[in-house]
Amino acid sequence: MHALLKEKRLLVLSLLIFTNVLVCIVGSLVDANLTVRISKTLIVVFTFVVYLLFREKETLFLGIFLFSLTLSELLLHYYYFFKHDISIILLNILSVITYVSLFNHLIANVKISVLFKKYLWHSLIALFIGIFAFLKLNELLNYHNKMFNDLSFVVDLSYNIFIVLILIFSFLHYLYYKNKKALFLFLGAFGIALSNFIEVVSYYAQEFVFHLFVFNTILFSITFYFLLRFITYEYFIVFNKK
Repeated sequence: MHALLKEKRLLVLSLLIFTNVLVCIVGSLVDANLTVRISKTLIVVFTFVVYLLFREKETLFLGIFLFSLTLSELLLHYYYFFKHDISIILLNILSVITYVSLFNHLIANVKISVLFKKYLWHSLIALFIGIFAFLKLNELLNYHNKMFNDLSFVVDLSYNIFIVLILIFSFLHYLYYKNKKALFLFLGAFGIALSNFIEVVSYYAQEFVFHLFVFNTILFSITFYFLLRFITYEYFIVFNKK
């Protein structure tokens, strides 16, 4: 009875996420920004609820990531309506907590010494690409950062560092485990980091802003599909054995 109820809950939540994904993508195509923002928030909220129902023991950092991401989405809506400066500061701090948590989840069960021993060249290439991406990102944001006070600059810099670290270690985490579950996490984590990277770039490529907006919305939607598959992976393994 309990298993049947759990299955129905997952079905309902999956349908709610899928519905908001469709609304999100259609909204981006017709440039309905508010609709897209609300749909994105609901996708994050429902994914967090799925995590609460189907979480595994060693996914605390993933839970913190989803919880802080949910708070960030809600705070972003608050800022759009009320424009309080404190909201931006809190939003920036929450963003750092969000991506630090995701990074910690990626490296929590990875032995770095073993990783570098088995995949030295892969790791070096990934690190080189990550450093290059970080330098290019900071080159784009250089003028913007000069307008911030010291605390905001540190928060911004930390955010950029962890976005790049997630890009690197989502791939290295997959190399370390090389299974289907790790693939779902890689695609989800990499998609989230890439989505944030594209969002920053869109501020400096105004002629392509609509195309980047549509692409980023589709990427965001696909990303959360893979995160959903990762969160429920063990559940479906047990379910299929019954």
